[in-house]
Amino acid sequence: MTGQGRVTKTDGKFAYVLCVRKSACGESCVHCKICENRGVQVLAENSIGASEGDTVSVTASTKSVLFSSFILYILPVILFIVSLILGGAVFKSEKLSLIFTAVSLAVWLIVIKFLGKKEITHTISEVIYHRD
Repeated sequence: MTGQGRVTKTDGKFAYVLCVRKSACGESCVHCKICENRGVQVLAENSIGASEGDTVSVTASTKSVLFSSFILYILPVILFIVSLILGGAVFKSEKLSLIFTAVSLAVWLIVIKFLGKKEITHTISEVIYHRD
């Protein structure tokens, strides 16, 4: 999977790249506040020596993108269902079961936050435009 972005900072063999997300509803959506913030900053391996301000192409392996999507979207749903069933069997109360499920999901979100900072999965594959 590839995307384009602008190098905002270089740090040795790594670079911070601000990638612009494409909106699903078009470029000028006036009904949705989500469209206003389409940028995401990624840490990418800078083996080709891109400089700050360069427009670059950033590549991420399909395997890592699919794995991240599974961890972020599918696993919480599975955890929700398992926690709800387990909480109902252990506590025998709907309120306690729901509290147990909410706490389980909160813990999982904290785990996801720390796992997200562990690995660098992006690579700068080419410089599209050099800033002079």
